[in-house]
Amino acid sequence: MSQIRLFIDCSAAEARALSPAVEEAFEEEGYPVASFETDAATERWSLSLYVPQEAEAEIERRLEDILSSAGVTAAIDREAL
Repeated sequence: MSQIRLFIDCSAAEARALSPAVEEAFEEEGYPVASFETDAATERWSLSLYVPQEAEAEIERRLEDILSSAGVTAAIDREAL
């Protein structure tokens, strides 16, 4: 089973606000969530959600809904692991 990392580039404030919401939304499925600083000079963070490849499309739609509800317009990127 292949895994996909869905992630967004965001501010520290957005990462702090979104991380609990993403964790709560996906805790039933047990999908790991991580947020970490990627650039200290510009205070950019990455918020990542690790999902099985076969669930990628559905999970991405749900993640888009969470971002939209929070007023975050960041694009969702992906990385095959």
